[in-house]
Amino acid sequence: MVYGAYYVFLSGASPIMGILLVGLVVGGVVLNLRLIRQVKKKLGAWLFLIIVGFGMPIYLIIQNSDHVQEEANPPLRYESEAPD
Repeated sequence: MVYGAYYVFLSGASPIMGILLVGLVVGGVVLNLRLIRQVKKKLGAWLFLIIVGFGMPIYLIIQNSDHVQEEANPPLRYESEAPD
């Protein structure tokens, strides 16, 4: 989970987004530890933990992968645009 947030932070997304994602993941884990203690039906809390903790970083990595790919492979110049 933290690796996903760290990847988003390093991959060129805004630093604020990376920090918010780390806070979201840590807050989700803490919240779920409290929910698991209080709620008798632990399945709901675990599902929430899995969806938020793992789904959000994966979603952001997928969204950000196109952005990283474009920076890694800049468009080629056409021959007519080549400097003289």
